[in-house]
Amino acid sequence: MILLSGSVHAQQAKENPDSNQQMEEEKDAPREFLELKRGLNEWGVWGAVSIKSRTPLGRTIYRTTWLAGIRYGRVVGVKLRTAFEYTLDFVPMELVLNDEDGPPSEGGVIPTQDVYGFGFWPAGIKFAWFRKNRIKPFLGINGGMVFFTQAVPFEGRRLNIAGNLDAGIQIQVGEKGAITVAYKYHHVSNGYTAERNVGTNVNMLMIGYSIFK
Repeated sequence: MILLSGSVHAQQAKENPDSNQQMEEEKDAPREFLELKRGLNEWGVWGAVSIKSRTPLGRTIYRTTWLAGIRYGRVVGVKLRTAFEYTLDFVPMELVLNDEDGPPSEGGVIPTQDVYGFGFWPAGIKFAWFRKNRIKPFLGINGGMVFFTQAVPFEGRRLNIAGNLDAGIQIQVGEKGAITVAYKYHHVSNGYTAERNVGTNVNMLMIGYSIFK
């Protein structure tokens, strides 16, 4: 039976040489990666944590800041190897850990406590290069509002302005997925609309996952 099966397979291969050649060409053909085209949508989730560092761009006034976000993006234009994408982020969590300062108590101790907030950043644009490659470097800026459960600082406001600068890469995984690894500069302040305007300015590491379709 084995010899008969092998004979039949060999006979079919002789009768269909074009089919075998096509299979070999498909096997050797270079893989095509996801191309960022106009009208393509991005749906993603991401998280970021502040990095202890001393740079001209950021300083950690509050100790540790955590962010969690949900992103929608849409490619609105392409030119050569560059894609231009509008982005909108909903941030269900902005957590500033145990470092909100206030006036000293009777014992001369400055109280500290965690501060929780959430935000909506509808004004964003992302520039992605090598839009046909597996690895796509990008640069993005976005901004909006952050609402905290208490005033930040105590003499400030609960509603604040947020601005971000992102720089990193997106690496394609699967047919439509991509992993994001990026640096984020995050700024929050009340824009001098309150008695005090001690802004949060932090360097952050951001990791995320997106689906393009």
